[in-house]
Amino acid sequence: MDEKSLLRHRLQPCPRGYVLLLSFGGAHQCRPITNLPETNQREATEALSSYLTLSAISFPVILILLLMVSHIYVSWRKVNIRISTFGWAGICVLMFSAIDCAKNKVFIIRNLTEPKTSLEYEYASEIPHSGGFYLPFYRLLYAWKGVSLERDTYRKLERQTENVSIDSCTFRSPDIVLIIGEAYSKHHCQLYGYGKATTPRQMQMKQDGSLVAFTDVVSPFHQTSMVFRLAFSLYAYGQQGDWMDYPLFPQLFRKAGYQVTFLTNQFVPSPTLDIFDFCGSAFVNAPKLSESMFNHRNQHSHTYDLGLLEEYDSLSAYRQEHNLTIFHLLGQHTGYADRHPESLNRFQPSDYHRPELSNDDLYELAHYDNACLYNDQVVTEIVNRYQDKEAIIIYMPDHGEMCFDGSLTFGRTLSVNTPNEVYQQFEIPFWIWTSPDFRKNHPDIVKQVIKAKDRPFMTDDIPQLLLYLAGISTPFYLEEANIISPNYHCTRKRMLMGTIDYDKIIKTMKQIEK
Repeated sequence: MDEKSLLRHRLQPCPRGYVLLLSFGGAHQCRPITNLPETNQREATEALSSYLTLSAISFPVILILLLMVSHIYVSWRKVNIRISTFGWAGICVLMFSAIDCAKNKVFIIRNLTEPKTSLEYEYASEIPHSGGFYLPFYRLLYAWKGVSLERDTYRKLERQTENVSIDSCTFRSPDIVLIIGEAYSKHHCQLYGYGKATTPRQMQMKQDGSLVAFTDVVSPFHQTSMVFRLAFSLYAYGQQGDWMDYPLFPQLFRKAGYQVTFLTNQFVPSPTLDIFDFCGSAFVNAPKLSESMFNHRNQHSHTYDLGLLEEYDSLSAYRQEHNLTIFHLLGQHTGYADRHPESLNRFQPSDYHRPELSNDDLYELAHYDNACLYNDQVVTEIVNRYQDKEAIIIYMPDHGEMCFDGSLTFGRTLSVNTPNEVYQQFEIPFWIWTSPDFRKNHPDIVKQVIKAKDRPFMTDDIPQLLLYLAGISTPFYLEEANIISPNYHCTRKRMLMGTIDYDKIIKTMKQIEK
């Protein structure tokens, strides 16, 4: 395997935690200052242990060893090398370097001078693969501008909280639950035909009619922070303005009178990070914004996601007649072996007939499927808490994940270059579960859900569905963006990362397969 392939194989980014790795090389993602405070020792250690393998570093180590040996040989044999030779070689190298890095210099100047929104700047997908902001000084400038944009974003969101208003609320659904998973490949989900039993409990719920699995859902980005911004904001990608120019849906729910609870196993608040704690998706931790969105939230993370259920149970005394509860899981975040207890090692490398994969790869594959199985247990435990309530539960992971499906890679790629990379990283599982009491009292909504299960959807419109389920009337509600509405616009372009037309890519992929 050549160096480029090797790096693609092992150094895929995972949200927030990967920054420690990429700040060493600075090849593509250039936000170590803005992202570093978002990670923690646990996440950074897991990322390092997943990616800094012997195979990932062996090639550059060999080059360094060869260079050392050549120096030793020249010194030991006292080889006479003419200075003029070095001079001409240096001039050639200098000219080649100037030509080769010209595109990076143009990119740097343009990126630092052109006006951009925080969303566009945060995800600079056009960074050249060969370098981008490849020197520490350039990365400092990039981070400085990024922090400035984030500061302005924070101020706009704070001002927006003062203007949050609703017209009315019918409290159509007494209990609404949103479960946000992490890095879940639809192609490792038994609900969608995967050959391994990774979702046996969800399969049972589907068979008894309480769970409806949607078949054509994608995430707008394959980075958690970007998805969180669009999933929380009433802004949909492509609308006028930016995401911070619109209310955040939990603010509307709280304004309407819902009791809003946020239980996260990733973005717990920290009192010491100040503005840095706002970077990325951690805007939910900004004190004023957090207070405007949530009545209750947890203060500590847990080793495994089931720990969030302990937090939920401890808040039972605070439940009211109308509740919105948001669970944010660690899910199948890299590294996969740390996402489930050892007792749940159901799948083993020997269960896969994949001769093209190494033994290490087979272990990663098995651990990922075990993490999916554990996730099945977690979401089922959440569902069980609502069996005797009038509740509707929506499950959506933030994005997909590559895990040796049609490729020799796992994780997520630094850039998206092929239809298969799009297919694996952006297409996600998505389902809606309803309790017996909900199905009894809202047969119309259940019929709408069933009828909508094959419609194309992108999760930046999830707030519109939630507003409808709550019966919240507001000027920001768009019926055509509510997937279960009869007036839903199925022809909306689903633009991934703002530049990739998902449906065109998939059509191309299907034509190639034929």
